Amino acid sequence: MKKNIYLFTTIFIFLLLPSVIYADCSDEIINEFKEVEDEFKLAYEYNKETETYNIKIYNPNPEKYLYIPIDEKVQNKCTNIEENDITCEAIPADNYTFLIISTDNTCTDALKSVFLNLNNVNKYWNDPLCEGIEDFVLCDPTYDKDITYEDFVSRVETYKKTNHQKEKQESKNKDSENKVIEYISNNYQIITIMIAAAIALVLIVILIAKKAQKSRRLE
Repeated sequence: MKKNIYLFTTIFIFLLLPSVIYADCSDEIINEFKEVEDEFKLAYEYNKETETYNIKIYNPNPEKYLYIPIDEKVQNKCTNIEENDITCEAIPADNYTFLIISTDNTCTDALKSVFLNLNNVNKYWNDPLCEGIEDFVLCDPTYDKDITYEDFVSRVETYKKTNHQKEKQESKNKDSENKVIEYISNNYQIITIMIAAAIALVLIVILIAKKAQKSRRLE
């Protein structure tokens, strides 16, 4: 998916405030649904260009079940309703309900209701202050808290300052590591000789100590 079109805000929703209604459905239909219930998936993503949402729904068995929105405005924007993958495009921010129903005419009520809340667009998401820090929560188009612009500016400046100090420290640590690596590389032979000499010295000390202990036992 094109990064310049969609914001990285894809969220998978399996059980959003589920309300299960099993009235008038046979035990066989209910039990069959329970076995595949977790396979039904719903995801949404924000479209920066249209400032609306695209919804994607997965139905594991469209022959037995329909996964449909109640709101007619959403229904009119959905395609492939009777297939596995359902796409609903240009959906405005609002609260929506999706039903999973059986295609069996003897089962008249919904097997499950899934409630979806699409947040209103964050009015500060495309502010010039967000340039370069698009991953900051206040620059997310779907951030739903109501804050003043003064608070927004203050928190952005704090974030940038903290992030700058972190990057500066990371850069400093990296420079130190590079200097150590460079020193080892330039003095590899000397360091190798020093390490070998240190090991040899330790071995000599151990041998002398063992020889001294053996001499004391022979006395």
